[in-house]
Amino acid sequence: MEKEIIIIFPKIDFDQLLKEENSDSKNKVQDFFDQISECINKKINSISIDCSYLVSINSSILAKFLYFQKRYKKFGIKFRFFNLSSNIKRILLSLGFNDFFIID
Repeated sequence: MEKEIIIIFPKIDFDQLLKEENSDSKNKVQDFFDQISECINKKINSISIDCSYLVSINSSILAKFLYFQKRYKKFGIKFRFFNLSSNIKRILLSLGFNDFFIID
């Protein structure tokens, strides 16, 4: 039986994320990726990421998503992104993320 969980990408300040080493935004992003790791450890097969608060994206976050996908693909874990803004969706599609993730 397939287990699915929904995780909400946090509302963050990207300027703060880039400028401050121990910022609230950086901690929120780390907590978010820790939640994904916990789901993987609990053998969750499908992780859906609600991107309602994702208004911008940078290469470090893209790289982290690719890291999780590459590392855990062998376990059959599916990652799905939904509630994407049209701009973020266009970025993900143009980078070929739809080859590795479900983009709704």
